Amino acid sequence: MTNSADFRIAVFPGDGIGGEITQPTLRLIARAAARTGGFSITPRHCPAGAAHYRDHGVALPKASLATARRADVILLAAMGLPSVRYQDGTEISPQLDLRFEFGLYAGVRPIRTIPGVPVALADPRARTIDFVILRESTEGLFASHGRGEVTPERATETMVLTRPTTERLHDFGLRLAARRQQAGGQGRATCVDKANVFRAFA
Repeated sequence: MTNSADFRIAVFPGDGIGGEITQPTLRLIARAAARTGGFSITPRHCPAGAAHYRDHGVALPKASLATARRADVILLAAMGLPSVRYQDGTEISPQLDLRFEFGLYAGVRPIRTIPGVPVALADPRARTIDFVILRESTEGLFASHGRGEVTPERATETMVLTRPTTERLHDFGLRLAARRQQAGGQGRATCVDKANVFRAFA
């Protein structure tokens, strides 16, 4: 990342709805920059995804990856088309390649209700939903991505958990909980696993 006030954005529109939502998202970011002042954005289009694989034989071109390396931030939309698959039957997923390339271990998924927006759940407590799901995104079963073994009688994927990645994920989660508590939330962190069954989790 540079010290410039111009932020270079590597834009991956991807497939399907990704192309539809990317331009409105960039317009929204540009409006925020104009209203806030003090910074600007320079988007760089990065072709990748299932349609690109279908048409050109590569899911994540080297040029797109190089643009992402030079960028200050990556804007990634939807990737994959159910009808476009590798020979082993798995979907085209360059978003996983980006995770591995840049060590994007923390999948952060905030879930909250927004005032004025209808709530899908009937329980009154749903109006105050505000939590974050944090998922490790490079290990576990992802570690065997592209290396699973399949025979007519058996299919296997190997789960991998390492101490360094586990520690930084938990540190990330605890820091996030502390920040949320300072902002008035509960600050609770809950670990979800199967440690009662699997030695790797225990």
